[in-house]
Amino acid sequence: MSTVKRSLNEIFTTLRKTAIASGYSHGVAEEIGRAGVWLCARGQDGAGSVLAAMSAGHESPVTPRFEGAAAVFGPGQPAMAGLAALDLLLSGRDIQQVRFETVDAPMLIAGLAGARARETGLAVIAEVGGVAENIAECDFERIEQATAMTLFLGGRPVSVEGDEHIDGAEVGAAAWAACKKLAARTHVPASEQSRIMGAGANLTDND
Repeated sequence: MSTVKRSLNEIFTTLRKTAIASGYSHGVAEEIGRAGVWLCARGQDGAGSVLAAMSAGHESPVTPRFEGAAAVFGPGQPAMAGLAALDLLLSGRDIQQVRFETVDAPMLIAGLAGARARETGLAVIAEVGGVAENIAECDFERIEQATAMTLFLGGRPVSVEGDEHIDGAEVGAAAWAACKKLAARTHVPASEQSRIMGAGANLTDND
């Protein structure tokens, strides 16, 4: 697979804009961008994972069913289901595990879980095919092939150290080009009025 190297800041900004262009709110898009960066910083195809999630379901209410101390999510809407599941798991309520009966974009779920684990310092465990691993040390090949997944808390806490020390990451060239094309939809058309209002010229990572 052909790859290109990009800074983590550019990866985050582009993936965030990709999510916004796909119809997600800015808050959800921020989470998706962080998930993609978490994956890229660990040598995974964060851009491709975000694209897969964008095509698997759009933002709309996600309602799990509850089975005792477990929250169970059905198929579709992996970004929204993943965030809702993590909110429940990390809320301090009586939810001890969250289950995805069918996973449409398992790598994005892993990225969302990994980013939240890093931010909170809590150990998020992912169980796939009967094998449970700390998300920070998981077998990504197993995750990528997952058709169902369970998340719960346990084990030793993970470091909350960020990825700022990493000098960029490789992303798949084709997926990156597709993300850039989607992200471009968020750019404000150049005009005298837009420049007065502070619109960027797409010359920096944050334009």
